[in-house]
This record gives sequence, structure tokens and C-alpha cells, in this order.
Amino acid sequence: MANRQHALGLVGLLLLSVGLSAGAQTMPAATRVSYSPMTSRADLSARAGELEKAVSAARGTDKERAMRELAVVRTRLTDGDFRVGDRLLVVLTRDSAVADTAAVRDSLMVTVSNLPDISVRGVLRSELNDRLRDHIARYIRNSQVRASLLTRISISGGVARPGFFAVPPDRPLTELIMVAGGPAPGAKLDRIELVRGRTTYLRGRNAKRAIKEGRTLDELGVRSGDEVRIPVQTGINWATLMQVFFSISSLAFGAVQIIAVTRSNRSN
Repeated sequence: MANRQHALGLVGLLLLSVGLSAGAQTMPAATRVSYSPMTSRADLSARAGELEKAVSAARGTDKERAMRELAVVRTRLTDGDFRVGDRLLVVLTRDSAVADTAAVRDSLMVTVSNLPDISVRGVLRSELNDRLRDHIARYIRNSQVRASLLTRISISGGVARPGFFAVPPDRPLTELIMVAGGPAPGAKLDRIELVRGRTTYLRGRNAKRAIKEGRTLDELGVRSGDEVRIPVQTGINWATLMQVFFSISSLAFGAVQIIAVTRSNRSN
């Protein structure tokens, strides 16, 4: 039964993935500029100008949508793409390749290969390699640098291996579930929740719609330290219930026998 439920969970996850891919393809090219992890500063600035004009001219829901997207673009241009708790996977190549994982600390400072700290405040993901290369070149000559962002997320509930995982933020939720071993038996994939601290900021219909539209962790606003919760369907475990029933019955029967023997000895 457990294997059958697990197989059904995988089928459900596959169907979600198909819908997700289809949704991703329907996103307008202009909108993708705002959310693409490797968008350049020049493209973001140009998109901000377009959105400012749209906010002035549009009305109703179109105006609200343009305002939300403009806020995202402005935040990226000002604050950059990195947050406290993020991980940077850095591959430094000179005579040989050496991989290092660096954590983004409270001050948005990063330590790479035991070199002096470098700040990633205001840095876009498309600018990271150049920023690190220029920094490392001050101390190590003739080196090449390649870095990528990893977001550290907690996954709990209906997955095979709950825990913390550092994953690229440009991946969809369904891929994150597979990183955690895939859905567990009884996993309610249509009720995924995204939690930050004590606040659930995505759940129910909004979460279901986000999956169908192919939203990535970036687009959903997932940050390091957030939690992905997958509820598990609960039901009566009849086998366990019967075991408890027979155990209690045996104890009761034993107690009755002891009382009967005790009374019999007293009568004699």
C-alpha cells in the first residue's frame, strides 16, 4: 500500500511539473526580464522605465500588476540579489579547480578561500562572477572564478527526507520536492505552504496557482531560512488500533484472572 501511495505521489508530482512548464512558457518575455536570475543591471533599469510608464497609464488590475513588478525590479537594483543565509558555491581554478561554499553573513559579507571579506550588498547575480573575480585577482593571479547562488530552505511534512537543503533559487517547487527524496505516502501536494518565521505567506489557491504557473523559488519570494511545508493525509491506522485493542484486552483479562485467584485463595 505504501509503495502504491508513493507511486501515486510521483505521478501527481509529474503532472504538476507538466503544468508548471506550460505556465512558465506563457509568461511574457518582458516580465521574465524582472525575475530572471541572470538579468543584467542595464536590462533591469530599462524594464523599470517601461513599468514606470505602465503604472502611469494603466488602470485597475493592470496598474496593480505593474506596480508589484516595479517594486521587485527596484529592490533588485538597490539591494541586489543576495540575502543573509544564502550560500555561494564558488569554484576557483588556477593549477587545479577548488570548490568552496561561502555563507552570506549578517553584514552581507562573504569570505572566499580564506581571503579578506567581500561585500555582496547591491550585487546582482549576473554581476557576481565579475565582482568575485576582481576581488580574488588582488590576491591570487591568473585565477578563474565561477560562482552560483544556493538558497537554504527547510522542507517538512510529506517528503521522504525532511530537512534543510541548499538549492538554486531559479528552480521550481516540484524540483525542490525531488531533492528531498520525492513525495512521501499521503503527501498533499496541492496544499503546499511557504512559511517565514510565524507567517505563512503562500498557501491554498495561491500556492496551487503558483505551481501551475511555473513559479520558481525566486518568483515566489522564497528566501534562505524559509520553510516549505507539505501536509500529509491522516487517517485511522487500523492495524495499530487493533494491536492496542488486543494489548488492552490482554491486560484486562490478566487483571481479572489475578483478582479471581486472589479471591479464591481468600475463600479457602
